[in-house]
Amino acid sequence: MDDKVDYYLSELHKGDRENAFFCLIEMPPSIIPRLVQAYHSESDPAIRAILVEIIRQYRSPKTLRFLAEALRDNDGEVWKTALDGIAALGGPESIRILEAEKEGLLFGGQRNAGLRIEWIDEAIEQIANP
Repeated sequence: MDDKVDYYLSELHKGDRENAFFCLIEMPPSIIPRLVQAYHSESDPAIRAILVEIIRQYRSPKTLRFLAEALRDNDGEVWKTALDGIAALGGPESIRILEAEKEGLLFGGQRNAGLRIEWIDEAIEQIANP
């Protein structure tokens, strides 16, 4: 299984992103730790965003900690994909994570904080009122 995962991860870098994406999301959830590892070693933000998207497609509560971590990524696409994943999972823990992120943005002086706060508010609303 690891060989297949490594093959499709290399295909992401070679430009066959669509095929690699669909092949990876078709694999069993047991590959999630390998995908998280790939995310941590990836320098290309476009590939990191794809990895977050693949991981979020599993809709596993076990990925919530990872998605919360991906909210700290400097790349806007990675951040938004992680936010979407947290919102899709829903539940009280997702709301806690989003409220903590919002608080960090309010007091962190981060660029684009206003827009991100709006998106977080929308996500919290979606979770609270499905």
